[in-house]
Amino acid sequence: MCPPIEESDDDWAPGPDESLPLDLVPLLVVVIDSSTIIRIKTVVRTDDQWELFTQMRALVEQGRLAFPSHVRREVSREKHADAPGAWCGGAAKVVQHADPTENTLVEVLPTIARVVEADAEPNREPADPYVAAMAYELRARGYDVAVATDDCVDRLPIKIALTTACELLDLATWNCETFIEWVRSTMPEGA
Repeated sequence: MCPPIEESDDDWAPGPDESLPLDLVPLLVVVIDSSTIIRIKTVVRTDDQWELFTQMRALVEQGRLAFPSHVRREVSREKHADAPGAWCGGAAKVVQHADPTENTLVEVLPTIARVVEADAEPNREPADPYVAAMAYELRARGYDVAVATDDCVDRLPIKIALTTACELLDLATWNCETFIEWVRSTMPEGA
């Protein structure tokens, strides 16, 4: 059993983009949503999850995979975190891209406001707008981006799916299977 993950922002330590040497700056950054991180445990055999999560952490360290702090909070909200929650809590400490700025949120929210549930709990800030804003901001900085999410069903009038929000912002989206295929394609030969 994994120990519970603390709900402290002190654990969130993204490195600045400028700290990466130019030859290590990735061309593609995948911004992953809570839904995909959680779904991994249902589509990847238990025996293969450790290897996949290990490679995902390496991609986070390289700046090729990112997620805002709100995703970490959503995934590791449980008192007894499972593999996705434990991975997310640890990977959050090595994320290379900062959360989107307030200015970026102000810019994208008028377009994607309905990505936030109309009846959302007031004490829980949803991650979806931050995922879209992070991808939007990274693209504005010159990266190619894709958003990995399995949130693809609009629940009108309550909420639009994250895939719909990304479409409104002209951001590419990948489902969990496409994301896993990409992660596996980055693994060293023989791994």
